Amino acid sequence: MMIYKYYGDDSIYSIAVAEEGLPLVAVLEDMAQTLGYRLPVMSSAEFEANSDANILEDINSLDGAETAGVLVMADAEENSFLAIKAESEEAAERIRDIIEKNSRAIIEGESIGGAIPLDEELAVAQRKVYLEDYSKREKENVLTEERPFPLAAEAVVDLSESLMSLGYLKGTRGNLSLRFGKNNMLITPSGRSYIGMTGADIVKVNIETCEWEGDLIPSSEKDLHRLIFQAFPEARVIIHTHGPNSSVFAAARTPLELTGGLQWGEEDEEAEAKTYEGILPIADFAPAGTMELAENVVKAMKTPGAIRGALMSNHGLVCFGEDITDAFDLCRSIEEEAERTLNV
Repeated sequence: MMIYKYYGDDSIYSIAVAEEGLPLVAVLEDMAQTLGYRLPVMSSAEFEANSDANILEDINSLDGAETAGVLVMADAEENSFLAIKAESEEAAERIRDIIEKNSRAIIEGESIGGAIPLDEELAVAQRKVYLEDYSKREKENVLTEERPFPLAAEAVVDLSESLMSLGYLKGTRGNLSLRFGKNNMLITPSGRSYIGMTGADIVKVNIETCEWEGDLIPSSEKDLHRLIFQAFPEARVIIHTHGPNSSVFAAARTPLELTGGLQWGEEDEEAEAKTYEGILPIADFAPAGTMELAENVVKAMKTPGAIRGALMSNHGLVCFGEDITDAFDLCRSIEEEAERTLNV
């Protein structure tokens, strides 16, 4: 294990939380699951007075940090920074991204009523489940041999690459699915990074029975996708992301209104500009990966005026389209509308 430090633009929101004296608690479920409920703050002077070995010991002994292995450092007279304990720089950057997104939801959420922290007892339970179950899949869900799969699976991979290019998908967070025939869906696997994913990694799941084929385990949100496909026959592609802007609204449990003003694509005269109007409702909170969450989301999506999607409290965004392009355009529209609303 090593300590990695991030300054300035690399951790702007995390530093802002610390310097404003705000508690850095989990307002998004991916932080609770991956890092823990609360991240402690220590002065830079105190940090620098210790060796890395002692700092590692200190991180593990601090209340709330025994599983997170993370410290947010702040000192009014010196450059503030974010310190992360991790096995590699790549792992540290993944952790930083989660902390930054959670911190951004805290800072920018103040303009729309304030982010709502998760229940601490529930967050601790989610962390335990993550360590005992989900995180193991990241190591176990590896491809051991080639296996044939329909070309439609490659379309799911292509969509994931497009969403990654915009920063909407990172690491193993989020999931995608495509309706395949009458009774099945093709969905991304659990605990597998989008980087390097191929069509052979996509899992075929029966929409009615939830049975799947092959050795790879489907996304933990498979029930969310199944219930949406069942409730909305027009749904062909479902996208679930933890985008940076929509996550602010999810953490604040605040609906988002799409005004139809989005006109990206205007620079290409041959491209048809996409506009979407409607309300993106907020689904009542339920733990990630549960049937209760899936049911809450479907209920919210049936709200009059809802625009083929919903925000999941303290979690993220889910939306669907009639095809891949439509789903991608709607997801992008929501994320950019959220950004514009926050910047008003």
